[in-house]
Amino acid sequence: MSNQTVNQLEKKSANQSASLLDKKSLVQPVLKWLYSQELQTPVGRLLCVTDDSHLFLLEFMDKVGLEKEVKQLEDYYKVKVIEGGRLQR
Repeated sequence: MSNQTVNQLEKKSANQSASLLDKKSLVQPVLKWLYSQELQTPVGRLLCVTDDSHLFLLEFMDKVGLEKEVKQLEDYYKVKVIEGGRLQR
């Protein structure tokens, strides 16, 4: 296979991947709300954001910009993050 053919295939693959990641082509799940819960672990305090079946965010509580990430989740899914929740251990 020539270098030109390989380059064309790589470019086509990259374009297909980019289109798959386009936010407009992603289907958003219908959510009523998200739940947040603080977890104490041996490595530090973590914030966990879930719905009834999925994990959306798991970050250290002292992370810079954590509030912004939570706000982005709220804006993207058009829901509120409710403190407490249904985290099952």
